[in-house]
Amino acid sequence: MNKTEVLLIPPEDDLKARNRVPEQFGFARVFPYNAEQGHIFRTTTMPLVQDLLKRGRDALVFAYGVTNSGKTFT
Repeated sequence: MNKTEVLLIPPEDDLKARNRVPEQFGFARVFPYNAEQGHIFRTTTMPLVQDLLKRGRDALVFAYGVTNSGKTFT
């Protein structure tokens, strides 16, 4: 929908999803499917690294996803 919200619409041919309404979810940031890895890093992780090095703040980068989805590579 935009940079912070996603609308999931169940497929019509999915028997389990019949009679379900679309669901809206909010996130800190949503990227399009074709977003480049460098852009995602600069947007999400680089500010954490800069705060860690310049200000001594704690930071955590948590990667979540299915097996073989590229978490380690990313």
